[in-house]
Amino acid sequence: MLYLSAIPIVYFFFSLIMLNREARLTKYQSQLLQIMFLWLLIAVVEIAVAGNMAPHRVITYAPPLAYFISHFILLIRRKWIAELLLWGFAAGIVTVAYLARYDKIDSIDYQKFTSIKLMLPR
Repeated sequence: MLYLSAIPIVYFFFSLIMLNREARLTKYQSQLLQIMFLWLLIAVVEIAVAGNMAPHRVITYAPPLAYFISHFILLIRRKWIAELLLWGFAAGIVTVAYLARYDKIDSIDYQKFTSIKLMLPR
C-alpha cells in the first residue's frame, strides 16, 4: 500500500512545507487546518491499532490528504507550475496504478490485498 500511495504522500509532505512557509491563513482556515491534521493523526492511529493495512482502511486518509494537497496547489503563485503539478499528480497516480495492475512493480502484490481471513466462531 505504501508504494501505491507514494505520490500522494510526496505531495502531502510538500504541502506541509508550503503551508508552514507561505500560508497566511485566517482564523477559520487555521482552525480547519488543525482539524484536518488531527483527522490525519487519528487515521494513522487507527491503522496502527488495527495492525493490517488494507485498501478499505485507507479511505480515512482521503479527506485530509485532499485538503492539504489542494492547498499546496492553490498556494503556488505561477499558474503554469500549479497546472503542471496537478497534471503530474493525476498522471502519476494513474501510471502507478497501471504499472501495479500489470505487475511491472514487483513489490506490489494484489494477492495480499484480496486474501481475507475470517474469524468464524467454532
